[in-house]
Amino acid sequence: MMSWKWGLRHQLLVSMVLLTSIFVAVFFYYTSDQQYKLFHREFISKNNSVTETVKIGLEIGLQNENLEAIKSIFDWVKNQKDFHWIGITDSSGEIFASYPSELREDFLSHQSSDLNLPTITTSRDWKSPLDHGSIVIAFSTDRYHLQSQKLFKDTAFFSFIILFLAVILSLLLSQLIAKPLTSFQKTIEQISSGHTHHRIDSESGGAEVKGLTQSFNIMMDELNEAQMKIEREKQKSENLLLNILPVKIADRLKSGEKIISDKLDSVTILFADLVGFTVLASKTQAPELVAILNRIFSDFDDLCEQTRAEKIKTIGDSYMVISPLGSDASKGAQIMISFAQQMLKILSQINRENDLSLQLRIGIHTGPAIAGVIGKKKFSYDLWGDTINIASRLESHGIPDQIQISESTQLLIKDYFKNEYRGEIELKGKGKFKTFLIS
Repeated sequence: MMSWKWGLRHQLLVSMVLLTSIFVAVFFYYTSDQQYKLFHREFISKNNSVTETVKIGLEIGLQNENLEAIKSIFDWVKNQKDFHWIGITDSSGEIFASYPSELREDFLSHQSSDLNLPTITTSRDWKSPLDHGSIVIAFSTDRYHLQSQKLFKDTAFFSFIILFLAVILSLLLSQLIAKPLTSFQKTIEQISSGHTHHRIDSESGGAEVKGLTQSFNIMMDELNEAQMKIEREKQKSENLLLNILPVKIADRLKSGEKIISDKLDSVTILFADLVGFTVLASKTQAPELVAILNRIFSDFDDLCEQTRAEKIKTIGDSYMVISPLGSDASKGAQIMISFAQQMLKILSQINRENDLSLQLRIGIHTGPAIAGVIGKKKFSYDLWGDTINIASRLESHGIPDQIQISESTQLLIKDYFKNEYRGEIELKGKGKFKTFLIS
């Protein structure tokens, strides 16, 4: 079943047309009624006046026994508009004068003042020294009916014109009133759906509507500016969060996950330590020293973004990074070997630019680990397990500007990178480990 939803414009139009129709109906009824009553009074008054004149003339003629005067009265009344017949009776009720002459006495018994009938009658009693009687004059109502019909048609025509003009005016007014409000509604719907850049045309409508739309547009501009500021601050917060947490972990934290922990079956851990930095620190001013360290680690951070490797933390002049989360063991190991090679190239470039002689010891190991987020206000994404300890000891037992890897890592990258067996080294708490150097 079809349902109709009337907008504001239709509601205004229908309301105004209904009100106008009621006004026109009342106007038509009142005007017709008043014109009818006026015409009725004039018609009856005129006929009564004619009858009174005939009575006076008859009484004077009879009193003076002047038949010519009586005849002239008859001639006068016959020429009156709407005249139909006249009868004069004596004291016995018999007609002694009439027009037309064949007027019957039963006509006199059907006197009526009802204008809906073909004729109406008026009567007067007359008297003279010799006798007395009555005068009855009948008038035709044809002209009255014709004028009444004309009056009805004229009133109906003018009522229709008024109604037609009212409908046109209602259309214009409803358009004038509803257009800015409809525009207002559509703009609010667009804004509600997320299109906050939409604005209302403030040039349409009256002064009040213009003022309202201008105020609304100003409010939306201010809200947009505030929203953009919130978005910028939110982006800053997210960027800060991403600086300390991997993207996937940050997303889980934002989604409301309370405890974030993962068991990584195979992850490649890289530890790098700056060799010679302690000596450099002893002879360099703090601002310059921090600037050098910031340049080195910032370039390493850029490398993380390029390779999708996850920076875990820096400890003093040491840098810890792991293979991309979700990557398979072989691919992750390959990424970390390439990462280590790029670290050496970056440090070499910085040494040349700043006349330094810093070196890197790099240790890499692949194995299982536990990862998770700890902290309440200052979040930290960290890893735990023997894999981390072994990677750290491979770095500390490594050779400056060399990449030392464990056997588990070597098995994953041997077909992609040249490497050579270094031998077994004693790792505290772990015993002897076979190690390899990337050529």
